[in-house]
Amino acid sequence: MTTESMDGVALAADTLSEVTQDVAESFAAMGIPELILHAFDIVSAHQVSFRADDAIARAVLERIFPQAEPAADPWDELIRLSGRAPETHGTHWR
Repeated sequence: MTTESMDGVALAADTLSEVTQDVAESFAAMGIPELILHAFDIVSAHQVSFRADDAIARAVLERIFPQAEPAADPWDELIRLSGRAPETHGTHWR
């Protein structure tokens, strides 16, 4: 293999690595809110308590609701802003 073709392979590998990381981050950015909010919906329907970790809830808030002020309780704020709290139930949030 020539130096030029090796450079091309290295460039392709770097590009693929960046795209793969972007896809993984995008998937997590979409998948984690889906998982924790719908888990809350399902278990709440069965009167079971569920609370996501505050660090995860905070990260989801920052991703989905970047305009929201930092909250003392990020999980409660995520539930409220996503229309799942009693006072916001049924509110269109997207």
